[in-house]
Amino acid sequence: MKIVIRTDASFKIGSGHIMRCLNLAIGLRKVGSDVIFFSRNLSGNMNSFILENDFGLVELSKPENKQISNVNYSKGLFVSQEQDAKETISNIQGEVCDWLVVDHYGLDQKWETLLRPYVKNIMVIDDFLNRAHDCDLLLNQNYFLKNSNLYNELVAPETKLLLGPKYALLSKDYLIARKKNKIHKGKINRVLIYFGSSPNFNLLSKVLEVFKNDAMIHIALDIVIGMNTPKIESIKSFSESRPNSIVHTLVPNLVELMCKSHLFIGAGGITTWERICLGLPSIIITTGKNQELSSKALATKRYQQYLGDSHIVTKKKISNAIMRTLNSPNMLIEQSKLCKALVDANGVERVSKSILKIVR
Repeated sequence: MKIVIRTDASFKIGSGHIMRCLNLAIGLRKVGSDVIFFSRNLSGNMNSFILENDFGLVELSKPENKQISNVNYSKGLFVSQEQDAKETISNIQGEVCDWLVVDHYGLDQKWETLLRPYVKNIMVIDDFLNRAHDCDLLLNQNYFLKNSNLYNELVAPETKLLLGPKYALLSKDYLIARKKNKIHKGKINRVLIYFGSSPNFNLLSKVLEVFKNDAMIHIALDIVIGMNTPKIESIKSFSESRPNSIVHTLVPNLVELMCKSHLFIGAGGITTWERICLGLPSIIITTGKNQELSSKALATKRYQQYLGDSHIVTKKKISNAIMRTLNSPNMLIEQSKLCKALVDANGVERVSKSILKIVR
C-alpha cells in the first residue's frame, strides 16, 4: 500500500505535525506500507529529520514573499491552497496512491477536493472544529467532554471518525516507558518545563522566575527549548545562575526527561498525550487556540491543571499554582492514576488498522 503524507514544520507552526505523522508512518511501515512525505521547504522545517528516519521525501518549493497571503501565513501554509494542490498533484501523478494523509491547519475541503481524482482515499488529522473536510477518515485525538455530533456539519455522513486520545499518535518509546513508569508518589523533586521548540520568551521567563523562590530552589529543572529559541542566551544564563537547572536544546524525544520528572509545566500541544500516558501531573498554559478546548476539558475532569492562555496568565498565578501543587500530594497521585488510565499509547496501532480496513 502506497501512502503519501502531506504535512509541514516551521518556526511558526512548530514540529508537532511532523512528529505525530512520523509516529504514524513508522506504524504503517511495520505493516508493509510504503510511506512518502510531501513537506514544504520552510524556515525551520524538519525535512532532514524525515530523511534520517528513512522515509521518502518530496520537498515542495520554498514560497516567495509575493506568494504569502495573510490568511495562509496565519495558518502556516504560506502559499494558496490552489498552489499547494497544484504542486502536490504534479508530484503524485503517475503514482498509485492508496492513501493521502493530510495534517495541516492551512488545508481544508477546497484542497482535498482538488486532490480527490489523484488518490483513492483521504485521511485528515485535525485539531480544530472550524472547517469542512472532504475525506474518508478523520482523526482528532483531542479530549472532548462529548464526542457526539462534533463533525456533523463538517464532513460527509459516511466519513469514519476516530475521536479522542485513545487514537493519540505516540512513539513506541512511550508504550515501552509506560510499562516501567510507576504511579506518582506525591512528591516533587524534578520539574520538566517545555513550551514547544520555539517558546515565547516572556512566558518562559515568568515560569523560570518563580523557581528562584527559596521554597523551590531545591527542585531540579529540565528546561527544553529549540536551537532557534528567542533570547536563548538569557535562558542559559538563568540555568547557570540557579542550582539544579539544565537547559536542553536538542531533544528529539521527551520520554526520558518525562520519566525522570515529577511535574510538567508547559503548553497543551502534542506533548499532552505523551505526558498523560506516562502519568505525569501537569500545569498547563495554552499557547494557541487549537489547545484551549481540549485543555479545558482535561482540567474539568482533573487530568491536569489549566491556568489559561499565555497572554493573560500572570507570574503570581503561576507561582500560586506551583505552591499549591507542591503541597497537594494526594492530588498528584490521583492525577497520575487518572492520566495513565486515559491514554494507553496504542493509538498508532488503532489508526493503522483503521486505514488498512478502508481500501478502494
